[in-house]
Amino acid sequence: ATQVYIEKYNIEKEARFDIVSIILNTNTKQINHIEDAFYPVL
Repeated sequence: ATQVYIEKYNIEKEARFDIVSIILNTNTKQINHIEDAFYPVL
């Protein structure tokens, strides 16, 4: 799906995948962001 999107919109940059997790509890609000979590094999 990534390759199709890149080709459709003529994107000339390297793809990168980040992971974002959001935890909402009564007493806790936490956001985690992992940059460059993995690279696709294109």
